[in-house]
Amino acid sequence: MKKYSKLSLRRAALLTWFLLCYAAPHSQTVNKMDNQTWHAIDDVVANEFAQHNLKGISVAVVYGGNIAYANGMGDKNADGDPFTINTKSLLASVSKTITGVLAMRMVQNGDIALNDPISDYLPDYGNSGITIQHLLNHQSGIAHYSDCPGGYDGTFNANDSYDVVLDCTMCMSPPGSGTLYTTYGNTLMGVIISHVGFEIYGMGYVGLYNTWIKDPGQLSTLEPAYDDSDPALAEGSLEETGWEDIGWKLPAGGFISNILDLADYTRGLLNNTFITQATFDQMKVLQVPTGTSNFDCGESGNDVWGLTFAVSGNNPAADNFFVTHTGLNDHGYSSYIVVYPNRNAAIVMLTNTDEAAGALTDIRSGIEDLILCPDTRDFTNNISWTEPRVFEGGQITGRSEITSSYNDEYIFDSEQWVKLLPGFHAPAGKQFRAMVTDGCQGTIPTD
Repeated sequence: MKKYSKLSLRRAALLTWFLLCYAAPHSQTVNKMDNQTWHAIDDVVANEFAQHNLKGISVAVVYGGNIAYANGMGDKNADGDPFTINTKSLLASVSKTITGVLAMRMVQNGDIALNDPISDYLPDYGNSGITIQHLLNHQSGIAHYSDCPGGYDGTFNANDSYDVVLDCTMCMSPPGSGTLYTTYGNTLMGVIISHVGFEIYGMGYVGLYNTWIKDPGQLSTLEPAYDDSDPALAEGSLEETGWEDIGWKLPAGGFISNILDLADYTRGLLNNTFITQATFDQMKVLQVPTGTSNFDCGESGNDVWGLTFAVSGNNPAADNFFVTHTGLNDHGYSSYIVVYPNRNAAIVMLTNTDEAAGALTDIRSGIEDLILCPDTRDFTNNISWTEPRVFEGGQITGRSEITSSYNDEYIFDSEQWVKLLPGFHAPAGKQFRAMVTDGCQGTIPTD
């Protein structure tokens, strides 16, 4: 069985970790796991960091509905400042999920409906046949970058962004017959949210974001941006003297955040802070195109989309089902978010490296193998909320299925009700011990 008692030389060269209290304002890590799980995740990140030659990265893991791991490594900028969990980076297209949540909140409130023609809100699209649902599942046919004009510098203005999208080519017909991923179509959804928001709530896109997502989620750094002036923002891997051109596509790619707030955003999705469970369930349903598509430009995309999120299959009830979104930005940033709704877990990543989707996917796969406890799990401890300590007696009752076991026992305290292994929960204030196996199950007595 693999042991993680010492850091490898490569990890020691790459990583400078400080195990500090999560609540401390200058904390550089979050560690709510046992040390072996922590180091196993560190190894995954460090190995992929080196293999893919990343500039800087931050990673966070939500487990049991809480941030259980967060760390950063590499360089924030050319001066060699460290990329930490407090470093901000561009979300790029992960911003689209925010627009999806805002749109579905409006659906939930009865302000709009998925089958509403967008011409109800934007008369210029009178005979397009495009609905709200088409904007959210990338089936509108509105072009992507190669067949659309450039944006504008400065902050987001719904009317100006509307004018930009109006000049896009319609690449696919009829709407709903195929998939064409489009930043411009998602930006148009943001325009509708802004117009309806002003009419009903007296506030536009940013105001609704603050009211429905930022404030209830306590997301102090997840915010709109349009330039690189924020001193906490990492420098992208594509060298530039400065930029101020992402504000126009705020609904589709204009947010920034540090890794902690991005992780807390996924917690808000999991615990229904922003939308109800029934509404989130709608977003997880695979949207299958119907009919035959005619493409005049652009390329047919993968039919993997729910409403805004890419989904891992057509069975949202599956234990290993997940929703995800990748973000890439032409200033040299990449981001990744993956949420496991049925496991109360998520993985989020930010990097100031260009076109790093492959690296982030590899990191996700490695961490997923650890936190979701598949048969290939090869370390001895299980995730807990405090360090293991010696058990000093007490009546032990209760037992889970036994497959095979090793001689090592690990004792944990649970600070709250947490899911440790599939089918087993530890109530707050209780001790439990686990005779750990090389798979997911073992002897689980509790006091």
